[in-house]
Amino acid sequence: MTTEIIQTYLARQESLAPTTYNRRLAALRSFLKFLCAWGGKWLTFLLASSANRSTYEKHVP
Repeated sequence: MTTEIIQTYLARQESLAPTTYNRRLAALRSFLKFLCAWGGKWLTFLLASSANRSTYEKHVP
């Protein structure tokens, strides 16, 4: 996995709803943490952890 792949993935997600984008970003961060824990120190974890979350208005039921 390269930083280019991660950047491309995140760029494709920007057209989604902010909550969906944030959920997928959180999943990506968790996956990268898992890979790092299993010896994937070659991964660039900083890229995913520095990605910005989308903002959205919370809807009151």
